[in-house]
Amino acid sequence: MAQGLIEVERKFVPGPETEERLQELGGTLERRVTFRDSYYDTPELNLMRTDYWLRQRENSGWELKSPGTAGVSGPHTVYMELTAEPEIVAQLYKVLGAEVLGAEGVAAVLGPLGLQEVASFVTNRSAWKLVLSRADQEEFRSGWTWTQLTLAMLWVK
Repeated sequence: MAQGLIEVERKFVPGPETEERLQELGGTLERRVTFRDSYYDTPELNLMRTDYWLRQRENSGWELKSPGTAGVSGPHTVYMELTAEPEIVAQLYKVLGAEVLGAEGVAAVLGPLGLQEVASFVTNRSAWKLVLSRADQEEFRSGWTWTQLTLAMLWVK
């Protein structure tokens, strides 16, 4: 049985009072963490061009984000998230139109599918708990920052 998350998110440019405002809204700081995400794609960016995002998070594993529900409008994005490697591999074969070679792990199919690391980012994240949602403030080593408000729901197929 396939399962994953449906993630609805909206990004904001944070101001100097963002954390204070989150506290005023009843938010509590859950944790601060630093991690590296490495993104993989073909040299032609066949995944990203179709809004698929394959990443490996340091010390966490693989994730494939794919477009969510069609026809959802507004200033937010909706993604389906797969984290089980057999499901990720099956979806990669389908999206890339490749012949299924087997159910190996993601690392084993990178070469045969022509996937390589195309980007790598280090992120400093402050995770805040809000009622029915989560706010993450992320700062990248390049100095770029955003706050992301996320509502995640479990889906089962």
